[in-house]
Amino acid sequence: MTRGRPPGPTADYARHRRRILEAATQLFAERGYETTGMRDLAAAVGMSPPALYHYFESKEALMDALIEDSLRGPEGGIRRLPAGGSLREVLLSGGAGFMAAMSTTGARQRLEVVFLAAHHRTEWNEMYLSRLMDPTESGLAKAIAAALPARARRRVEPRWVAKQLIGSLLAYVLHEEVLRRGGDSDPSRERYLKQVVDVIAAGVEQIAGARRRDSRV
Repeated sequence: MTRGRPPGPTADYARHRRRILEAATQLFAERGYETTGMRDLAAAVGMSPPALYHYFESKEALMDALIEDSLRGPEGGIRRLPAGGSLREVLLSGGAGFMAAMSTTGARQRLEVVFLAAHHRTEWNEMYLSRLMDPTESGLAKAIAAALPARARRRVEPRWVAKQLIGSLLAYVLHEEVLRRGGDSDPSRERYLKQVVDVIAAGVEQIAGARRRDSRV
């Protein structure tokens, strides 16, 4: 039996979906995914439950859409990379794009909701982390590979460098801005990014220098 109207676009379809996603984010953050029902969501947006099913066929489908929405900003930010830049420039650009996408309270709230829900559904955890942490998706690994010093290219895996960068920034947002500050921006976020970039780049330069010394022995 089909609930509500059959799915399909209307004049206000995208706007209503956005409104539902924003309400779901708020309710999931306050009450938790498992204890929030579709009736609760319908009431929050002033719809009947059958009307809500016109936009999302289930609560699971709504969470899938919420994960997609939470990924869109960070993925887009990581992709804005300088052509032909140095390693530090590539890392700083990718990192700054990620941090900019995580600069709003809403973005950090969606991140919190997704991670809490992922405790109950491992497929959501995998979906989020694989999309965010897969550097081949964003082109970050390719840009890092092009920017590596020649002497470091046989000893440094660009994919791992990309994961180190994004993993460090993701942990920072979760720990310092979601958990410690309740969704507010940490004023040290830019200095944190710069230090992460400096440490990674210095490590790669150290490897390149060690290789140079080894070649002289």
